[in-house]
Formats: sequence, structure tokens, C-alpha cells
Amino acid sequence: MEYRLEKIHVADRADRSAHIVQRLNEYAAEGWRVVSIDLRIHPAFAVEDLPVLLERKRT
Repeated sequence: MEYRLEKIHVADRADRSAHIVQRLNEYAAEGWRVVSIDLRIHPAFAVEDLPVLLERKRT
């Protein structure tokens, strides 16, 4: 398996939920699976960024 940590930027978006789903679908189209998404504020990330842990089988 390989893993990737991404950030979904959601600041100033009226359509936050739709934007998050759109970005997750883009990752899925590339073969990534969401392992974890943290909707809480995390000190290692900007307030407007959601950390997303992705995985996929190594090719």
C-alpha cells in the first residue's frame, strides 16, 4: 500500500460539503481510498484546511 496526506481547502466556500465531496471523488478517480478525514481544527494545518489520509495499492 502507499499513503498520501492531502489538505482540502474549504475557506470562504458557501458549498463546503459539495466541495469536499468533489475533491474526494477526484482522489477516488485516481485510485485513492479515504482512510481518514478530520473535520476538527488541527494545529498542524490552517483552520481552512481539512487533513485527509488516502491509501491505494502500490502498482
